[in-house]
Amino acid sequence: MASEKQIASDTASEYTRDRIQGGNRQPVGVRTAYDPEMLYVECHVCGKPVLWEMGKTTELLLSAGVDVSKLDERCLILSEGCPACSPGNHNGFTLAVVRIAGLTPEEAVYMTRRGGSA
Repeated sequence: MASEKQIASDTASEYTRDRIQGGNRQPVGVRTAYDPEMLYVECHVCGKPVLWEMGKTTELLLSAGVDVSKLDERCLILSEGCPACSPGNHNGFTLAVVRIAGLTPEEAVYMTRRGGSA
């Protein structure tokens, strides 16, 4: 009962709450939607991983209008800056969802610029 109250009062998105409450009840071998919380997030400036609280990735993606059902293990999020390399920034950082497979040569060159390893 205590965990139900905690989940209900949490600020996580409705999608995240449903996944937490519902658990993984799919039979083995059945493809389910990719969990947005599993996306790797990296600062494109300094190359460090960006970590935030559970549910934040889903919340950000849904608020930006990203269709989370189209994400898969080839996707990652790149942040233009992070608290480690821009500690005074309180306005937030620009994020981009990137799918690694199928990059054009121009996109590949862009991805190799300063800082990031993605």
